[in-house]
Amino acid sequence: MGMLLTAQASASEVGILKCHFNGVDAAVHFGARRQLDCVFKQKRRKRIDRYLATVEKYGIEVGIIGSRQMVWRVTAKNGKRPRRGALAGTYRGITVEASVGSGIAANILTGGPGRSYSFHPLAFQKVEGLNVAAGLLVLTLKRAR
Repeated sequence: MGMLLTAQASASEVGILKCHFNGVDAAVHFGARRQLDCVFKQKRRKRIDRYLATVEKYGIEVGIIGSRQMVWRVTAKNGKRPRRGALAGTYRGITVEASVGSGIAANILTGGPGRSYSFHPLAFQKVEGLNVAAGLLVLTLKRAR
């Protein structure tokens, strides 16, 4: 437990990652795969990085999903500002969501190069549709050109 607290204490916020999905997806299945567009804004800098994301869910998902926006506070294990494109990689974590019209989702992820970064929801994330889902989430980021 002490090691976990030490690791969390040494990580510092380096920016905000926003991802959005526009479209409609009807789902009654064990897994789902969606493409999202993402923007990373570094803390105390005007520079932004654009990423293309693939989200894969493993768990039960039932419903019709409309647009979605996910916003995370990004922390770095070493506390250093990431270079351009540094968030590219694969992140894993858990997901829980529910919506009737508008609803909420929470996703906590860790990974990237050397498992250097963690994504923490800034607030519950906005989901539109009629949906219930829970399970594992894999987010793969690729730098957009």
